Amino acid sequence: MVCAAAAAGAKAIHCEKPMAPTWGEAVHMAETARAAGALLMFTHQRRFEGQFRAARRLLREGAIGDLVGMECHCSNLFDWGTHWFDMMNFYNGDADVQWVMGQIDLREGKRAFGALIEDHGLSHFRYGNGVWGLLVTGEGAGIGAANRLIGTEGMIEVGPRLPEGQRVPVRVKGRGDAAWRVPDIVGDRPGPGGPVAAATADLLRCLQEGGEPELAAPKALRATEMIFATYESARRRARVDLPLGTLDSPLVDLFERGEIGSAGV
Repeated sequence: MVCAAAAAGAKAIHCEKPMAPTWGEAVHMAETARAAGALLMFTHQRRFEGQFRAARRLLREGAIGDLVGMECHCSNLFDWGTHWFDMMNFYNGDADVQWVMGQIDLREGKRAFGALIEDHGLSHFRYGNGVWGLLVTGEGAGIGAANRLIGTEGMIEVGPRLPEGQRVPVRVKGRGDAAWRVPDIVGDRPGPGGPVAAATADLLRCLQEGGEPELAAPKALRATEMIFATYESARRRARVDLPLGTLDSPLVDLFERGEIGSAGV
């Protein structure tokens, strides 16, 4: 649909995530839109949500010193994981990723948007600036928060797991903090309509004034490459250096060859 819209002359395409069921199709979508002169963006709308923007602001203000590493947890690498890969890129200034080391387990044969997804996954990776990242997926594999930013002088947590009845969007314990504190994030929140409306407004501004939207396809491609590089690492049983050279879905390939999953999947 994205390629057809670009061929029909659409000036901008606001597409849902995840990008595509294979790395090759994701690359093809982005290249087709670019060749047609269409602005293509994907709904990684958390870049406009208050708690995530607050975490990045605190990091940039030096609240926890220099960023060393990041940890995230969600249900799967493909559907939800695309958000967390994108968020870690967002926190780290969209730095290039050097390599990915991953492992996956498939037992139940879950699907998202028709695509096969793993039941548990681990993705460990390193950026060119030396920052490391870890994404853990699956039920019972939590890390105590949705996102955790680790610095030389403390930590920031987004969606921390607190005692029952307590809930805060973000908390920080860093330079000068004797205990965890909850920062004011009112100024970080999007305006009326929420993050998706803010992302759409950003796209419209770029159409009128030029420039690349915050949710532009190259950023979505970076997160998508990290997903399929994790699958490829599991297939090779080795570290994968980027850029990723394979174009298929290694997860599907492993399943179809009977190397992962079970007969009941």
